[in-house]
Amino acid sequence: MTQYLTACRGLDPEADLNALQANLVKLCINMAVAECDTKPIWGVQFAGDDGAVQGPPLTPGRPCSFSILIDVHPAIEWPDWSDIEITRPTREVSEDMIEAELLEQRLGMGPTESVAGEFTAGDVIQVEAVVEDSETGATVVTFASGVVIPSPSRPFIIANIILEGLHGSLRDRSVGDEIELTGRILRGFPNPELAGKTVRARLLIKAGIRRTPVSIEEVLTKYGTPNELILREQIRHALEATAQRDQTEILNHEVLTKVQALVADQLQLPDRVLRTFESGMRDAMRRKLESGGLADSQIEAELASREDEIGGGALHQAQHNAVISLLAQRLELKASEQDFMRWTAETAARQGRRPEEIRKEFSDPEQLKQVAMQIIRQKIVKLILDDATVTDVDADIWDGRVIEGS
Repeated sequence: MTQYLTACRGLDPEADLNALQANLVKLCINMAVAECDTKPIWGVQFAGDDGAVQGPPLTPGRPCSFSILIDVHPAIEWPDWSDIEITRPTREVSEDMIEAELLEQRLGMGPTESVAGEFTAGDVIQVEAVVEDSETGATVVTFASGVVIPSPSRPFIIANIILEGLHGSLRDRSVGDEIELTGRILRGFPNPELAGKTVRARLLIKAGIRRTPVSIEEVLTKYGTPNELILREQIRHALEATAQRDQTEILNHEVLTKVQALVADQLQLPDRVLRTFESGMRDAMRRKLESGGLADSQIEAELASREDEIGGGALHQAQHNAVISLLAQRLELKASEQDFMRWTAETAARQGRRPEEIRKEFSDPEQLKQVAMQIIRQKIVKLILDDATVTDVDADIWDGRVIEGS
């Protein structure tokens, strides 16, 4: 204890002993983990049935001891990255895309009015949705959201679910009516095990908003842009940046999903870890159900009916995190201060905010840990792609394959 207080440079010995104990335990754990040849991927657990610190209370001048358990994962036989085949979607920004984005900006700046019916492309409808598995009737997801009605030539995709028949179903419908659509869950859904399932969605129309576009001149004035040519070029750059981000996220998902599938049978997950992931998924699902206005009894019944989904999603997410942690160790990857600064700058630019604001929002250690995982995830994917067999394909064709193949 004396050495600890000395190391803290004069920390008041009369300070809160609980706080002192927490700091001392953290210091000891960090030192113990640093001495391990193989680093744990799930942190540490205090010895004892209740997970509490074992040993006498912390008392100045008296010894303090506790025991911890460290999970050490066996070595993984990783595949040869050159054997992995990846399809990379590429998108060229067309004039039609620029025109569509410009129209959306004109609509976004224009006046709005409430409409009760005769909905058309470009209108925004507020809906309360319940999406169910077509085979079992189990609820897949519920949400309340505003959705823009797309043009008839574009698919209606919401929450990574493609739904069919929107325009026909909206015909002669008005606020207060409910429409039913059929569709399919796409890749990228929070629970990947549900990808490809056919669903039916009931959408209750709560409100309708019609937007009237302003002139291009008003958009130029709003942004302080000299002329339309420069505005269109700015839109092109923004669309290209969005396409690059989309491609990066798709590649991250595709690469890590393939690697995870190849080593899944080698991954060993402690029961306590699976329970933690299941608890997190259950809490997130409960919050979504609460936001939908369900009573407590309905929420508990819904959660009970979705235990298999919760278990499958938790297993997949735990395996995903394990793959990232184990690869980070094998490839000796870390998130540096420069990486954090780059991430902050990119996030601020994307959201149109100042980097200082982003830094304040992500100052919590747990949030920083999640950001570090994102950074390391991208580094892993980049290294694998350097050796993998990558085939470029037009993004529209890739989207079609995803829709048909999911």
